[in-house]
Parts: sequence; structure tokens; C-alpha cells
Amino acid sequence: MTPTNDRSIRHASSPSSGYESAVDVSDLESVQSLRIRQSTPTTTHASKSKSKKSKSKPKGEYVVESIESMESHHSQPLYFVKWMDYPPSTNTWEPFANVKECQHLSIFLEEELTKYEETIDIINSSIHKEIEENNEVLTAADVNVGDLDGFDILAHQSDLVLLAQFKLSGSKSKIESGKIRDRIKKATLMKPFIMQRMQQLRDISRWEMMVNEIEDDAKVTVENKADFDVPDPLFNYIKNSIAGKGVNIMDDPPIGCKCESCEPGSACCSKMAGSKFAYDKSGRLRIRSGEAIYECNKLCQCGPDCINRTIQRGRKVSLCIFKTNNGCGWALRTNSAIRKGEFICEYVGEILLADEANERGKQYDAIGRTYLFDLDYNTSAESVYTIDAAFYGNVSHFINHSCDPNLAVFPAWINCLDINMPRLAFFAIKPIKAGEELTFDYICRDHETDLKYENLSEAEKVACRCGADNCRKVLF
Repeated sequence: MTPTNDRSIRHASSPSSGYESAVDVSDLESVQSLRIRQSTPTTTHASKSKSKKSKSKPKGEYVVESIESMESHHSQPLYFVKWMDYPPSTNTWEPFANVKECQHLSIFLEEELTKYEETIDIINSSIHKEIEENNEVLTAADVNVGDLDGFDILAHQSDLVLLAQFKLSGSKSKIESGKIRDRIKKATLMKPFIMQRMQQLRDISRWEMMVNEIEDDAKVTVENKADFDVPDPLFNYIKNSIAGKGVNIMDDPPIGCKCESCEPGSACCSKMAGSKFAYDKSGRLRIRSGEAIYECNKLCQCGPDCINRTIQRGRKVSLCIFKTNNGCGWALRTNSAIRKGEFICEYVGEILLADEANERGKQYDAIGRTYLFDLDYNTSAESVYTIDAAFYGNVSHFINHSCDPNLAVFPAWINCLDINMPRLAFFAIKPIKAGEELTFDYICRDHETDLKYENLSEAEKVACRCGADNCRKVLF
């Protein structure tokens, strides 16, 4: 459907208007009058000027002048539509789907609700009494949150009007009226959850808007069809890492490259650092997992489009933060296909000194959840700094663990060249399909780590629920 100024609807196949008004048109003896027709409003008696005006309208689009009445057809509402600039003989009966976005529908229903107010009050009272007497109560566990999105208040109002029409006419169509009453009762039982869902969607929409205002890279969407949770209001979304107590993030590189064109083999920053040039000509990684990335910095003579500025140019992949239905909490997925070696996002948060990180780690271990990431690329000594993304972070805060991940973390240096304070960048290590969840391996496995796991008691272990074929069953 393509509304025009909220007043037009696409004329679709609809029941013929050639029958008399009835409470339930399915009661009519004439089956012929209920057949679907393919014709459109005509201008047989229109003047030449009107014909020209009609021809100028977009093909398949007609403007609604008013909704004249409403009837039931197999327990579903039909609306008698008067088309602007067409004679009454061309009025058509339209289903809800064809008129639900037309502003005339809400105006029509408001008048009908007022007209049948007393009867509708009786209907609602009867349904509430029945629910109370039968102790029919729904809990959140009984509700599929995603189904609540299909609730339409105009459809519910239409049901109330139709059932009021049935009652006042004394119609014997008990099956039809029963179906309508069942829908009204279901909506009544679901009302608390519908209201909760509407509030949840408003909160999620505001949070999503805030995220996209802070991080003006590729769009981030937020979705929860699993439960009524919203992103933690105590979580502060940030674009770049912030310094914790006693931490100084240096931003003054001592030297930059003088390349005319930064590429593999040139005397670029990576070569000066004794490392490999990280990217190919398309900006995808050409190094192995764990190897260092040295991007061009603010002292380099190359421009902002240099391929060795991939991370600092920001995220280019549209992502969705969503709630899982397998007990793994919030997660992150891609909205588009991703190529192997493509930059995804950076892990950001509070940069802490080791002592502060250790204290927080004890608290996080107690709840079996942590967002601490040691900056221990310089393995010759204990890590000096740790990133904590528990309360400050970006989309990377929501990336879950997998024993068979599609992302890997690479240490990167740009303007801060402190060997103990690399930036952490996620890159795809395999092709990723649109809609696929993004994951990385939380644990860097080695012989020492395996021995540590073997010595843990069952009570100390945190189960892994990644579902991968090679799942290790234990996360921490």
C-alpha cells in the first residue's frame, strides 16, 4: 500500500458493493454478491475535465473521501469506501489491510465507538466478569513477545463495533460473533502485556536513537522479540575508550610516515615498527590472527582515505543489537553480508590499571559475567592496563562468546604508541552472512589455561552455551 498524504489507499481486489446492508454479509443468500472483483472505480458519467483529472492520478491509487459504513464478512471487518471524485455507484467494500493507514478509518471508528458506547460497555463488562470468574490470568511466560507487535488498536476497535452491531441486530450468526468475541477477549487478556510492549518499544527506540547520535558510523538497530527487557539504563554508550583513575591515554605519536602512497612494501608505519603492512588494497586484513596492526597516525603525510587508516575511519557495517532466546542475553548480529578480513568494530570501554581491574574482576567472577579485556599483547610481562566494557562501551559490549567464532581481536596502534595500551579491533575471520550473529572466543587457549580449567571444581565453572559443534562446554 502506498498512502498519499495519509488519505489514499491502493485499490485492491475487494467484494462487490452490489448487495444490501447487513450485520454480517456472510448471511446473505446471494453468493454472487460476495465474489471478489478486479474492477476499479469508473467515471462513466464524469465530465471531460473530470476524466482528465482522474487520468492524472498515479496508476492504482485512489483517494478516500470517507468511510460510509462497516460490516462483517466471515467475522472479519469490511469498510464501505466512498472514493473522491467518483460517483456513489463506484463505492467499494475494502478489508482492514487496505484502509488501516487511512486517516478516515480512525475518524469513522471514533464516531462508531461513540454511537455504540453503551453496548460496548456491556460487552467489555461481560468479558471482564468471565475472565475474573474463570481466573484466567496470563503471565509473561505465556506471552510470545513478538506476537504482540501484530496488535492493532484500530482492528480491536473494529471488533468492538462489529460485536455491538451483532448484539443490537439480534443476529443469529453465533459462530461469526463468537469469533469476534474471542478476539476481543484475547486482546483483553493481553492488554497489560500489550501496554508493556508498547512502552518497551518506545524505550528501545529512544535508546537506539541515542546510540546513533553518539556513533555516527553505520546504523545500529536494536531489537528484542524474546522478552520485555530493554538495554541496561546504567550502561553508558561511548564511541572511544575513556581513561580510568590514574590512566593517561597518550595522543602524541613521536613520528609518522612520509609515504606518498601507503601500501605493502612501502616505508610505512608498520615497517617502522618492525611489523607487516596490515591491509590489502581493498582495506581487508592480510595478516594472521594475533599479529599487530600499526595504522598511520596524525603525523603521517598520507590523507584520510589511506588504506592504512581502516580502523580510525570507523565502523562501516550496519549492526543489530538483539536479545537472544537461548539464555545468552543480548547479542550482536550483522544486517549485511561481511567479507573475510573486513573491519567490524573496536572494543572500547574504561581503561583501568591492573589493581583496579583485579578488584572489579572479583566482583564480576561472583556473578559469572565479565567485560574485562586485558591489554596483554606485550606478553613478556603482566598486563599493565585492562579495558572494562561493563558500564562504558559500544556495540562490542554485546558480542557473545563462541568456541567457533567468526571474529578475532587484533591489537592496533594509531596515535597512542604505548606498547602496553593497544586498541582492540574486531575483524571477520570468515565470510559472514547477513543476519548472522557476531561472536569471538573469550578465552585464548593454551596449555597453561587448559591446566587451570582442569583444576576448577564444578561449582567454579561457568557453562558455555554457544552451541558450536566444537563447544568446550566450559566458558570460565
